[in-house]
Amino acid sequence: MKLDLEKITRDVFSELEKRKIKYCIYNGYEELPDRVEGDLDIAIEKRAFPFLEGILDSVAKKHGAVLLHKIWHDVGKVAYIISPYVLERPERLQLDFMSEYSLRDYARRNTPFRYIFFEAKELLEERRRRDYYFIPPPHLEFMVKLLRRIFKEDFKEEKFNRIFTLYEKEPDKARTILRSFFPLSSGKIIQALKEKDLSWFKNNRGKLIGELKRFRRKSFTPTRLWGSLKRFLNRIFHPVGMTVAFLGPDGSGKSTLVEKTAELLSRSFHGTKIFYWRPGLLKEPGVAFGLRKEVKGENPDPHGHPPEHPLKSLFRFLYYFLDFTLGYWIKVWPLKVKKHLCVFDRYYYDVLVDPFRYNFSLPRWLLKVPLKFIPEPDLTFVIDVEPEVAILRKKELPLEEIKRQREGFRKVTLKIKNAQIIPNQDSLSEALRKISTIIIKNKSWRTSG
Repeated sequence: MKLDLEKITRDVFSELEKRKIKYCIYNGYEELPDRVEGDLDIAIEKRAFPFLEGILDSVAKKHGAVLLHKIWHDVGKVAYIISPYVLERPERLQLDFMSEYSLRDYARRNTPFRYIFFEAKELLEERRRRDYYFIPPPHLEFMVKLLRRIFKEDFKEEKFNRIFTLYEKEPDKARTILRSFFPLSSGKIIQALKEKDLSWFKNNRGKLIGELKRFRRKSFTPTRLWGSLKRFLNRIFHPVGMTVAFLGPDGSGKSTLVEKTAELLSRSFHGTKIFYWRPGLLKEPGVAFGLRKEVKGENPDPHGHPPEHPLKSLFRFLYYFLDFTLGYWIKVWPLKVKKHLCVFDRYYYDVLVDPFRYNFSLPRWLLKVPLKFIPEPDLTFVIDVEPEVAILRKKELPLEEIKRQREGFRKVTLKIKNAQIIPNQDSLSEALRKISTIIIKNKSWRTSG
């Protein structure tokens, strides 16, 4: 299904107006209601924050969508992502609400300062209706967009065309506010805008930011420190991202579904990352010790090797165990914190079904020990097909081995939390639809919980 942007945004803004909550969209509204290029940035009264989640959740459900994410970016900035319940293509609607307009210096990401330019009420005092929603007056929107481009060091011509258009709507007010923000450079800014001399902004960025020092505030005031600490701890212990593992015998279509899932959900999260079997913090043992060159991709002959000596197998086992545990916290967890979807093509569970693939000549009880230490994926999908179909797709393994693995993966599913069997007999698109819907539903449940 496709998100009906007009109906969803119309209902959200209608609910705000019913509650007499003032708001205005200061970025991203230009092509509403047909489309949203990126996010909708909305200035809103601070008192609205306790009501937003309920309003957005109820409007999303009304239109067959879900509230997928809630992300606090700062004390007075929260983002919500609405997604179709059933995805047909990568799609989302992100609404960013703020009670103050503040920016950090993107060239100095670790600075403890933020530049606080406007309280939301300043943008709301002279707001104007445009169609079914409100926007700021042109001279304030002009300044907001100009500041954004300077701090983000983004000097694309199309962005500055829009800024100059806003300037021309209320030139007197725009000049007045420019002088209040840039007392030394306001005249040169106007000249550079008129001449479309974007290199001037790039060359004088440091000087312009220097003129704005009076707006700089420490992020570590008691109120901000407490808010930032709560936000940090919540992001660490309840990350917005997810881990999803795909299991199944060769020929099940697992790898194809991994790629398609990552692609389909690319806009539902803030990034996707595909891992093959393990986190990959450590290189293959032979590569790490200089015994052979690294080879990308799956092994075309996974059983085409002799059994390994138990001592060598034990070393390999401990080496991979370290990668699964240490690698998860160093490579995977930070991506979850950064709102990524981490997709595993196979996972450690694979070892329980096919230890020979990984050169493990060890007792089964020992292979089960890492399960107590390796973090479980948030969701696990076992891709299931008839063995006769699988062997037509891939001929690396004999039919009897595929049958054995199929039964093994079915048994493993019973022991894994949040594991589901997904048939992939005929329709890849149907399997993809089921998988993406389960992920969306699970993530929405986590957000509302």
